[in-house]
Amino acid sequence: MTKFTDVRLIRRMLRDAHHRNHSPLLTILHWHYVRAGELFSIIPLRGLADHTVNGGFPFDLPALHPFFVGNAGLLPRLKSLLRMLASSTQEFVMNG
Repeated sequence: MTKFTDVRLIRRMLRDAHHRNHSPLLTILHWHYVRAGELFSIIPLRGLADHTVNGGFPFDLPALHPFFVGNAGLLPRLKSLLRMLASSTQEFVMNG
């Protein structure tokens, strides 16, 4: 079962890539700030809201799938970034 926070992270990756030109890695590195703010401000105060919207629907993952696959998707860019990081890490260890 996929956790709601995982789906939110995926949606945030798409939004950051489209609107902020951030890589998925940058979104993941920044995620702990987002989660800390949520735990401090949003979750404790949500009982005071007049209305809430549950964004964790079962169709989220299939609906988001096309944005991550194919040549224009985020996963090919993420895979190339991970390959680049792996090769630079290997080069650093060998030349270190």
